[in-house]
Amino acid sequence: MSYSPGTILWSVLGILASGLAGALAGYSVVLAIGLAGLSGAVIAVVVGMVAATGVWLAITLVLRRAGVVR
Repeated sequence: MSYSPGTILWSVLGILASGLAGALAGYSVVLAIGLAGLSGAVIAVVVGMVAATGVWLAITLVLRRAGVVR
């Protein structure tokens, strides 16, 4: 299976958008509960990864339903 450069570009942009959303979510939670240090980092990573995965799934679902991606 071959991928066109455009497909790869859209995948990279989706990954960046999902990662950014996850990072912002994780950082926001850590700031809201006032954690710092290792415990804050662990909470930020867990929340960020869950949020990034959710955003990636949502983007994929929307694009598949819109017929943009197969």
